[in-house]
Amino acid sequence: MELQEKLMEFQQSVQGLSQKEQQEKLQEFLKTLDKEEIEQLQQGQCVICGIAQGAVPSNVVYEDLQVKAVLDINPVSKGHAILFSKEHVGLLVMLPDELVGKLFIVANSIAKAQFESLKAEGTNILVSNGAGAGQTLPHAIINIIPRYKGDKIKFELPPSKADSEELKNIAEEIRSKVVVEKEEDVVEEKEIEEEEFYREHTP
Repeated sequence: MELQEKLMEFQQSVQGLSQKEQQEKLQEFLKTLDKEEIEQLQQGQCVICGIAQGAVPSNVVYEDLQVKAVLDINPVSKGHAILFSKEHVGLLVMLPDELVGKLFIVANSIAKAQFESLKAEGTNILVSNGAGAGQTLPHAIINIIPRYKGDKIKFELPPSKADSEELKNIAEEIRSKVVVEKEEDVVEEKEIEEEEFYREHTP
């Protein structure tokens, strides 16, 4: 049976089921796929896009026209949510600045909700941007992970020594590539536009 047929059969099998039952069925379904089918699913049938479109069942915690957040089906801790753009984008750096800003506003709001509703003692907001950083899905996501006392979750960042001259050179390299529209630039541009408008429209 082709993967597309399997997906259609799966979608029919979960119609009318509760979200909990749909999640259980999804786990069972994914276990029936071989490695090649999983790769095909990730490349041509992005799982996150399927969730975004509602084709793959999920437990939604936030949704609007641009973004969606659902509970992770393999949670690191209770209430672990993933947030993503509905538009298929492989890396967070490929999204427009406005949408990146919105994603982090929503992520912060979800983190606040985790503190309040789940009595979390902390949260990690985590992005794995690219395979070299541990990204395993072909769609950029933000993890919002509630933390609890004794949860044994570790994000270890091993420190290393760096030469002061090397740090200076690296900082210069990065600084030369950082492009951010600063507020004062926007204000200055607006003032120039206003001056030009008045010149053109006043006698």
